[in-house]
Amino acid sequence: MPDAVTSTPVPRANDVAVIGMCGRFPGAPDLADFWSRIRAGDDLLTSFTDAELAAAGVPERLLGDPRYVKRAAALPDAFSFDHEFFGVTRREAKLLDPQQRILLEVAWELLETIGHSGGAGDQSVGVFAGASVNTYLTNVVARACDPLTHEGTELMLTNDKDYLTTRISYKLGLKGPSVNVQTACSTSLVAVHMAVQSLLTGDCDIALAGGVSVIANQYPGYVFSEGMMFSPDGRCRPFDAAAEGTTFGDGVGLVALKRLAEAIDDGDRILAVVKGSAINNDGSDKVGYSAPSIDGQRAVITEAQAVAEVDSDTISYVEAHGTATALGDPIEFAALSEAFAETGSGRVGHCALGSVKANVGHLAAAAGITGFIKTVLALQHREIPGHPNFTKPNPAIDLADSPFYINTLATAWPAGETPRRAGVSSFGIGGTNAHVVLEEAPLPPSRPTPAGGTRLLALSARTDGALRELAGRLADALEQADAPDLADVAHTLRTGRRGYEHRYAVVAHDRATAATGLRALADGSAAVRPAVRSAPAVSFLFGEVTAADFRALAGELAAVAEEAQRSIDSAAVCAEHPLAGRLTASQVLATLWTESGVRPEAVGGAGTGEVLAACFGGVLTPADTLALLSWRAGLLDSPPTITPRAARIPLLSAVVGGELPQSRMLDPLHWTRDVWEGQRLAEACAGRTGDGATVLAIGDLPDGLPGEPGPGTEPVPSPVARLFSEAARLWTAGVPVDWSAWSGGEPRRVPLPVQPLNRSRLRLEPPPAPGREPVRARTPAEWLYTPSWRRLGPVGGAHAASAPPVGPWLLFADSGGTGDALAGVLRDRNATPVLVRHGGAFARTAADSFTVDPADPGDYEKLFAALAADGLTPERVVHLWSLDIAPGGNATDDLDRACDLGLFSVLDIAGRLVRDGGGAGAHLAVVARDVHVVTGGEAVAPAAAMTDAVLHALPRECAGLRCRGIDIGTAVVAPEALLAEVTAPTAAPVAFRHGQRWAQHAVPVAADSGLPERPGRLRPGGVYLITGGLGRLGLALAGHLARVAGATLVLTGRTPLPPPDAFDRWITEHGAADPVSRKIEAVRAVERLGGTVMAASVDVTDARAMRELVSAARHRFGRIDGWFHCAGAPHQRADHRTDRAAWRAALAPAVRGALVLAEVFADAPADCGGVMMSSLASVLADSGSAGHAAACRFLDAQASAVDGLVSIGWEDRARPGPGPVERGADVLELVLRADLPSRLAVCTTDLERRIQRQWTRPEPARPAGSAPGRPLRGDALKSALAKLWSRALRTEVDRYDRSIFDLGGDELLAVRLARRIAEELDVPLTTRELLAHPTIDRLAARLDPERTAG
Repeated sequence: MPDAVTSTPVPRANDVAVIGMCGRFPGAPDLADFWSRIRAGDDLLTSFTDAELAAAGVPERLLGDPRYVKRAAALPDAFSFDHEFFGVTRREAKLLDPQQRILLEVAWELLETIGHSGGAGDQSVGVFAGASVNTYLTNVVARACDPLTHEGTELMLTNDKDYLTTRISYKLGLKGPSVNVQTACSTSLVAVHMAVQSLLTGDCDIALAGGVSVIANQYPGYVFSEGMMFSPDGRCRPFDAAAEGTTFGDGVGLVALKRLAEAIDDGDRILAVVKGSAINNDGSDKVGYSAPSIDGQRAVITEAQAVAEVDSDTISYVEAHGTATALGDPIEFAALSEAFAETGSGRVGHCALGSVKANVGHLAAAAGITGFIKTVLALQHREIPGHPNFTKPNPAIDLADSPFYINTLATAWPAGETPRRAGVSSFGIGGTNAHVVLEEAPLPPSRPTPAGGTRLLALSARTDGALRELAGRLADALEQADAPDLADVAHTLRTGRRGYEHRYAVVAHDRATAATGLRALADGSAAVRPAVRSAPAVSFLFGEVTAADFRALAGELAAVAEEAQRSIDSAAVCAEHPLAGRLTASQVLATLWTESGVRPEAVGGAGTGEVLAACFGGVLTPADTLALLSWRAGLLDSPPTITPRAARIPLLSAVVGGELPQSRMLDPLHWTRDVWEGQRLAEACAGRTGDGATVLAIGDLPDGLPGEPGPGTEPVPSPVARLFSEAARLWTAGVPVDWSAWSGGEPRRVPLPVQPLNRSRLRLEPPPAPGREPVRARTPAEWLYTPSWRRLGPVGGAHAASAPPVGPWLLFADSGGTGDALAGVLRDRNATPVLVRHGGAFARTAADSFTVDPADPGDYEKLFAALAADGLTPERVVHLWSLDIAPGGNATDDLDRACDLGLFSVLDIAGRLVRDGGGAGAHLAVVARDVHVVTGGEAVAPAAAMTDAVLHALPRECAGLRCRGIDIGTAVVAPEALLAEVTAPTAAPVAFRHGQRWAQHAVPVAADSGLPERPGRLRPGGVYLITGGLGRLGLALAGHLARVAGATLVLTGRTPLPPPDAFDRWITEHGAADPVSRKIEAVRAVERLGGTVMAASVDVTDARAMRELVSAARHRFGRIDGWFHCAGAPHQRADHRTDRAAWRAALAPAVRGALVLAEVFADAPADCGGVMMSSLASVLADSGSAGHAAACRFLDAQASAVDGLVSIGWEDRARPGPGPVERGADVLELVLRADLPSRLAVCTTDLERRIQRQWTRPEPARPAGSAPGRPLRGDALKSALAKLWSRALRTEVDRYDRSIFDLGGDELLAVRLARRIAEELDVPLTTRELLAHPTIDRLAARLDPERTAG
C-alpha cells in the first residue's frame, strides 16, 4: 500500500481545514512535548511525596488519611500571566479567572503561529470556547477578599464564564462571532462543531475553537469517596477491567479552523481536515440526568459520519471519551459498536481505540479538544499512540468481536485506499454529545520554487528583552535542517504578525545570513532603535536612479517590473524617448513606496530631482517633465513651453530652501530657469529629519543630504538590498510599509517562534485564619506590601442616623466653607459648635467664634483657656485647616506654612486636650483633601499627609484621645454625610472619592515570590548618591550597590571624615572604638566589596550645599545615575518634641532633604530615579513616635506625588530575628529589578492584620479620670459597645442598627460577647437579654440607666 495519498482530492464545500493548534497540558507545556509523551505512553499526572505535600501546607490529618489520593494533573504555571502585554492591571489580573488568562494567552499564541495575527486584513476571526467551573472564584477570590468590598460588576466581568471568548475577541481585535460554549465535559468538542458551522455559513473566515480547565484547590490531589467518579489511586484506565474512575485536572487547547478551499488558496499550513461533525442530546431516554445514553451516542456518531460522507470501514482510529467508569465505558463501547455496524461492513479489529484520558486524566471543559489535538497529531505523524494503563478489557465489553482493538504501544498508522481517517468523541454530563470525523491533510498544491534573492525579516515585540529572545529563537529555527524557505519566513513575519513597539529587521539573501543577523541582536552586539511611539512623517527626496540599478531592481523584484510595465502600457511616457527610462525609474519607485503604505507628507529634490518630484506631485505632466529634462540635456534648442499646475502634495524646493510657494510653482520660469540653480536642498529638508520625521531617497542623493543605513545590515552595493534596507529603516521607525508583495511568487504562511511572554504569578492569597497571630514571611519577596483601597459603599449611607453629641464641639474651620456648613448642621441638631479660623493673631470675634495664628503655639493656649473659662472645653474637635493646604508636592518655602496649618496645629490641639484634662474621651477628627492616592490622578499634598500620619500615633502618646482621619477628596461633601463620618464609632481612616467611601488596606506586592522582573535599573559601575550614607541603613545599601554593581558611591553624613590618606593615622590616634574610626572601617568595607567611595559632610537640607556636592560628583565621575535618601532612616527615630523649632529640626533631614533632592535632580533625572527610605511608622502606631510617623508619611506621599520616586517603609527593628534592615540588600535587589509600585512597605509579618488590629485595639471602656462607678451613657455607651462588638466579630462595626446575626454572629458568639460586656462595662447582662436586644441601639437603650429610669 502507498504510504500516503498521492493526489490532492478536490475539497468538498463542507471540508474545513485545521490550520493551527496550541495547547498546554499536565507535564507538557507545548504540543511538541505533548506528542512526545503521549506517543511514549506516559502517564502525565504528578505524584507527590508527603514531604512535598507538607511543604505545600497540607494538614497532617489529611496526609495520614488513607483515602487521600496524592496525585494531580496540574499545570505548574496555571496562575502566571503577562498582564502588561495584554493591557490588564495587576489588580484586575489577580481577580481574573486563571482559565480566562490562559486561554487568552493561548489564543494570541495560536494566531501568531498560524500567521494571522497581523490584524487579519479583511478576514473575520471567530472564537468558540468554554471553561470549567470557576474554582478560583469560590476557593481563592471569595477567601482572599470580601466580595462585598468590590464592585459586583468587576467580579462578574473577571470571573463569569460569559466573558471568556469576548475578552479574547476584545483583547486581540477579532470581529467574528464570539460564543461561549458550556456543555460540561463535551464543551470544547461542541465548540469545534459550532466553529465549523460558523465557517460553513460564512459567519467568519477563521475560527478558533477549544476549551480550558484550571482547578484552583488549596492542595493538590483529592479525597476518594466510594461511589463517586474519582479513581481511588489517581489513575485513569479507560476500557480496562481495573477501571474504577477518572481524575480531573488542568489543561487548555485551542485549534484554528478555516474553509479548506480557502486555506489551500491562501497558502496556509494544513494539519488535518474536519470532514464532518455533529452534536445532539440524550433527552430523557436514560436512567438519570448524569448518566450516558447508548442511543444518543450512537446517533451523534452516525450523523457525523453521514455529514462527512464516509463509512466506518474507512475510519481506522477512534479517540474515545473514555471516562473509565463502570457505567460510562460499556455504554460508550456499545454505542461505537452499533454505529460502526450501522455504517460499515462489520469488519472485526480494523480500528484502533484509545483515549487521551489514560495519559492526562479528565480535563473537563478541555477534554474534547485534548482528544482532538491528540488525533490531529497522530494523523500528522502517521502514528497511533499507545494506550497506557490497559491490561485487559472491561468484562462488560466484547472487544474481540468488535471493529476495535486497543494498542498499548505506539504503532505506525498504515495508509489505505482512502486517506487516513479518525473519529473523536466527547460526551457531557447532561447529555450533550459531540463527534467529529477527521481526515489527514491533503498534499499541498505544487507551486513554483521560491526564487532566491534578498529578503527582509521583520521582528517586533513588546519589550526589548522579548525582541532579543525572539531573535534568538528565530535564528535557532532557521538553522534547523527542516527550516522553512526564507521567502515564506519573510512573508509570515510581515503579513502574519502585529507590529509592536520594539522592532528590528534583517536584510538577508539566505537562511545563514539571516540567522547571523538575528544572532547579533540576540547576543546584544546589534543596536536597536528606540521603541516606536508613533509613525514619523516621511518626505520623498528625488535623485538619480541609474539605469543599471533600475534593471537590477526590475530583474529581482516582480513588483518593480510590473509597475514599470504598467507605466509603459499607460503611454504616459513615450518609451522611445531617450530620457524615458530616467523618468520611469523615479516614478515607478515612488509609486512602489506609496502602494506599499508609505504616504509622503512632502516631496522634493534639487535640479533634476526637483523636476522629478514635481512630476510625482502632479505639478508637471510626464510630457512636460521629459521636455524639461531634454532641454537640460541639450536635446532641445529652446526652453519648452510648459503648463505647471497646483501640487497635490507640498513640494520642497532647493531654490527657496523650503516649501515652494504656489506663485512660483505655477511660474514656468521657475522650471525652465530657476530650478537648475537650486543649492539649498539641505535647508529645505530642515525639520524633515530627526524625531517624528524622516526622508526617503528615490535614487542617489547629493552628498551631505539626510540618509542613514537600515538596521541589521552592513553597507551593501546591491540596489535590491538598499531598497530593502530603506524599508527596514522606515518600518523599525514605525512607518507602516509592507514589502511582502515586492518579490512576487506564492509565499506560504509557516509556523515560526513567537515572542516570549513575561509571565509572573498572579494569585490572590487568603488572609490568615481568624485568631492566629501573624506569621513571619519567609522570603524578601513576601515582605513587600503596597497600599490598596477597597470600596465600602456610597457616601452618606454608611452610618445610621442618630443625634450627635450636644457638645461642646470645636471646629477649626477652613476658608472654603466646609466647616461652616458642618457647624450649621450641628446647630440644626441642637449641638453647640465653636468655630476657630486661622488668621494673624488670637482674637475672640464672637461668643462662639475665635481667630488663631497657626504659627503661634501661644494662641492655642489662649484659645483653650477661654473655652475652659466659659465651660466649653470640647469633647469633639474637628480640624479642617488641612483643606487649605495647596495640593501637589510642596516646595521648601511652602512647607512651613503647610505644617503650621496642619501638622503643628493638630499637635498643639492634642497637647492642649491632654494638658487641660479634656483629652480623656475626647475625639479629634482631621478632615483633609487628597491625602491619599485612592483612584489615581490625585494631586497629593505631602504636608497634609503628615497630619494624617500622626493620628494613629497620638492615641499612644496622648492617653484617652481618640483620633480619625477623613480624606474628602475634591468633590463637595454634604455636611450631613461628613457629620455622620465624624461621629462614627471607628478610628479607621476613610476616604471619599466619586461619591463612594473607601478604606485602605495593605496588600502583598507579589505572591510566592512572583515578582514581575524587568531589566535591572542599576547600571554596572554606576554612580549613586546616598544621603545618610554613613548610617546603618545607608552603609548596608552602599555595600549592596558595591557588591552587585561595582558602584561609585557618594555618601553624605553629618560627621566629617578625614581625607582617605589620613584614615590610618586617625585610627591610630583615636582608637578603633572611636565613632569616626568605625565609620572609616565601614567605608573601607564597602570598598572591599568593589565600590569606590566619596564621603562628604553635607547638610542634606542645604540646597546650595547639595547642588555643589552633586556638581562636584558629576565633575569627578561624569554623572550620577541615581540617589537614595536614607537621612532620617527608620533607625534614626525622632523623639517626641514639644516646641516647633525642635520639631522642625527633627523633621528636616527626612522632609526638607527629600524636597532638596527632588529640586536638585529636577533638571537631570537619574536612571533609577530617587529611592527614599521611610518606615512602617507611616501606617503603624507601634513603629515610632508621632514625629517619626509624620516624616515617613511625607516621604511616602512625595513618592506618590512626584514621578520617578519610590518610598520604602522599613519595619521597626525592635522585633527579634533577622529583619529587613539586615536583609535590606535582598529587598533592594527585588525593588530595583522589578516593576513595582512607587510606595512600598517591608514587613516580615502580616502587615494588613497589624494595621487593622490597631483600629480595633481595645480602649478603656470607661474614660480615664471618670468617677468610680459612674456608668457610661448615650454615645459613649454606644461607642464602647461598638468597640467590644468589633473585637468579638473581628470586623469593624460602624452601624448601630444592625443585628449581631446580620454581622456574622451566632448564639455561641453572643454568649462570649454578653460575658465580655458585663465584665468590661460592669453592667449586668445575660445572653438572653443580648439576644432580645441584638443591635447596639437597642442594647444601649436597655443598659442606659437614665433612659431606663425615664
